[in-house]
Amino acid sequence: MKQEFKSKCLVIIGFVFCQNLIPAYAQQDYKLKEIFENYFPFGAAVNYDQVSSKSEKETSVIISQFNAITSENCLKWAVVHPEPNVYNFEQGDKFVEFGEKNDMSVIGHILVDRVMVPGWVFRDPNGNNITRDILLARMREHIMTVVGRYKGRINCWQVVNEAIEPDGTMVKTKWYEIIGEHINGRTDYPLLFDREWKPKKAYFAIIGTVQKN
Repeated sequence: MKQEFKSKCLVIIGFVFCQNLIPAYAQQDYKLKEIFENYFPFGAAVNYDQVSSKSEKETSVIISQFNAITSENCLKWAVVHPEPNVYNFEQGDKFVEFGEKNDMSVIGHILVDRVMVPGWVFRDPNGNNITRDILLARMREHIMTVVGRYKGRINCWQVVNEAIEPDGTMVKTKWYEIIGEHINGRTDYPLLFDREWKPKKAYFAIIGTVQKN
């Protein structure tokens, strides 16, 4: 109930905030990113079709209205690191290039997720779970490779995604099963790997999940 009440309050506050700001610009040719420029970057989650101009109408709206972007799937493990020792940065490169070309703040999503992670990440050649140390090594190698490729180009990274259930318990992922709470309850390991690259801005983690009705 408390979480639901807080969410409703945030929606109401946001609505009132927008109601007070937008009318002043309604009769002028302002963009949303210009209306909010003194408050925060106005961002959108974008997909590969949008950043590669395959969806021209959507792309034009993104360029016109937003000054920050985060990737939907372009940088997820299954896309950039589908097999052992195999990286494919086609979508990630296009995403970053799109943000740079249009003078946008670029946010990377996501380094440690509970979905779109290939099964090989957690298994040995015989199909058995790997050890904790091996999984940590794989995670470190992945983070160092992906973050290192875009050093100085991606402004910040979402590091750990959806690790905590609405009731406060840990999401029971393969990360949690093999490594334990150091990967879900705390983000020390992936954050320490990131800091070796001295990021352009402080990294952060999304550690919540959405309440299902």
